[in-house]
Amino acid sequence: MPPGLDVENATPARIFLTMALYRPISVASRVKCPALVIAGENDSLIPIKAVKKAAAKMKRAEFISLPLNHFDPYLGEPFNQVSKIQLDFLKTHLLVRS
Repeated sequence: MPPGLDVENATPARIFLTMALYRPISVASRVKCPALVIAGENDSLIPIKAVKKAAAKMKRAEFISLPLNHFDPYLGEPFNQVSKIQLDFLKTHLLVRS
């Protein structure tokens, strides 16, 4: 959290009941549409190796790794960088060409 940000950093305790069963890699192969997967190389919460493995199971995944931590893309220049990557991906896959 950046200094001066006034938010309640809390989550319901019930989330811990589902976390043990949360395994996105178990369903990654069912993703058939184009998918953008952006991973932080310095992510302390989600290992990049696991993200790469899940993306590899997706039929049409575009995997991008950036030298960022888990929360870096939400503020400042990393936000602009990730937003541009997302916008380019959406333009490529959603715009109808005539």
